[in-house]
Amino acid sequence: MKIAVIGVGHLGKIHARVYKQIPSVNLIAVVDIDPVKSKAVAESFSTQALQNYKDLIGQVDAVSVATITDMHYAIAKDFLEAGIHVLVEKPLTKNVEQAKELVEIARKKNVKLQVGHSERFNPIVVELFKRNYNPLYIEAQRFSPFRFRSGDVGVVLDLMVHDIDIVCALAKSKIKKIDAVGKPVIGVHEDIANARILFESGCVANISASRIAMTPSRTAKIFTKDSYMELDYAKSEGKVYRLPDPKPNLQPGIPPEFAGLTFEEIFYSKTLQIENMPITKNEPLAMEIQSFLNSIQENTVPVVSGEQGLEVVQVAQKILDELRSH
Repeated sequence: MKIAVIGVGHLGKIHARVYKQIPSVNLIAVVDIDPVKSKAVAESFSTQALQNYKDLIGQVDAVSVATITDMHYAIAKDFLEAGIHVLVEKPLTKNVEQAKELVEIARKKNVKLQVGHSERFNPIVVELFKRNYNPLYIEAQRFSPFRFRSGDVGVVLDLMVHDIDIVCALAKSKIKKIDAVGKPVIGVHEDIANARILFESGCVANISASRIAMTPSRTAKIFTKDSYMELDYAKSEGKVYRLPDPKPNLQPGIPPEFAGLTFEEIFYSKTLQIENMPITKNEPLAMEIQSFLNSIQENTVPVVSGEQGLEVVQVAQKILDELRSH
């Protein structure tokens, strides 16, 4: 399969490296408007460097688009209309209208459009989705220092989109209401934001994101009818806490069989059932790319399809509208 990578910044270089490691792929070119950057990456992976992505049309089977968000729409549109499969880094586009158009073009041309929400391929998230939980409440936090990347968008489209994607996929319900607040701190786009999403199922999600934090952190807490989960995306670790059936009542006092023990010893050692969630270690971006290739070869729906990417942009737009109304 002939592949090219458009945009060889931080993520684009990783895309190129992963493609180069797959025997069934021929990485024929990398493209960047910066000739020095494209040449350096091309030399690293023994391929050609280009400055104009349009030179690839008719020469490739699929592309990864890893440019700034502002460029996603125009580049992806040109390749989709040419019948070329596209993996575009998150978010799909900067606005809903553009995202809808890309999804429609992919449908008409019968080509694959996958969106690079790489957190879906995090081993702990893969394990979470195997369990098919029905969440009642989700709290997600994603904090990072500013990396001087994605400055063309705010923190909602830069970081929060990861959690919007996961939360919507878990809730499996239409959205009833969104409340949001946020603020720009170091530029014109919002750098901190919080959104509270109420789904028609009754599930509530509280999502916070910051790209001016001192310490990076990517965590989630998920409550269901009979269990509670703590997830650390950065460490790919997770724990599940379950109450026994029947549920004990510890509020009247210490039960006789637990005499002499502290509450912590009773509740966390004797009462709760605690499970460390098993994972299979992998590189999320490599799994994302392999999933994209599999969807092409097997003619299956991508794990994060264009339609799902569109839904994320729609929710993000509602959050931004609510945020700006304050």
